[in-house]
Amino acid sequence: MITVRDCLESDLGAVAELEAGNILEPWSLKVLNDWLKLDRVTMVIAELDGEIVGYGSYEKVLDEAQVGNICVSNRARRVGIASMIMTTLEIRARDLGCRVMLLEAAVGNVAALGLYEKLGYATLNIRKKYYKNRVDAKIMQKQL
Repeated sequence: MITVRDCLESDLGAVAELEAGNILEPWSLKVLNDWLKLDRVTMVIAELDGEIVGYGSYEKVLDEAQVGNICVSNRARRVGIASMIMTTLEIRARDLGCRVMLLEAAVGNVAALGLYEKLGYATLNIRKKYYKNRVDAKIMQKQL
């Protein structure tokens, strides 16, 4: 069974491991800890049968929610976990008064871009050489 819940400080070790194994530019445990402590940040984890297999977060800035990272374990992909995480974040952002959610994804990340398009995100712009590996990022948004 998949559940999505608030991320606790005690979850961050597992989240950092998830990032390190699945994201090109992972956040360190310290960055994750600092991020979680910010009042304007909402962070959730997804558990599959009690094991943390995904997480996502956003930062509220005025009436906008800027997605931090969305990450799902390679072995738990293609079963709707990222969609559940994004939907949970969108509901929470809307409940806190956000009118729009923004995110960026590498132009070559076909799976993520497909998910975001399926969820109703539209492309705003391309940021050239955004990532450390000089890959462009697609900037997307959705009205909440």
